[in-house]
Amino acid sequence: MGVKVTLMVKMKNKPEYHSFEKDFNKLCNEAAKMGYIYIRLINDKSTSSVGHLSRNIFISKKDGEQEAIFQFSHELGHCIRFRKRFKKVNGNKETILELYKNIKKSKLLFMIDELEAWVEGYIILSKNSIVRKGFWKYAIHCMKSHFNSERFKKK
Repeated sequence: MGVKVTLMVKMKNKPEYHSFEKDFNKLCNEAAKMGYIYIRLINDKSTSSVGHLSRNIFISKKDGEQEAIFQFSHELGHCIRFRKRFKKVNGNKETILELYKNIKKSKLLFMIDELEAWVEGYIILSKNSIVRKGFWKYAIHCMKSHFNSERFKKK
């Protein structure tokens, strides 16, 4: 990657430097450990997403670099949740697809799934010593965006 941005963050009165590229690569390593083979950073207005069966992850930089790191960790949180569910159904693709259809149909299950992915994402950032300042504020912003989306409007 040609991006070399450095953020300075004070932690315990000692400045630490975190670069977007370094943090992104740490998360790419986490994705690789889970078997995800294609990770793409997108610069347009698209949203971040993950294809579990195709093992693809798309991360949007539309909100900024730190937010892209947060989104990436959130998508990895979805990966962790998926792997746990897939294991529970003994790798049956039809069963897992049906489970995800039901999650998308239920507003409550969808929001719980999103929140669980944010929690898993926070844990991933912590384990990789990646800056988490502003994480929950951004997660709440994203959750509110879901509530305000068309899928949640009364019909």
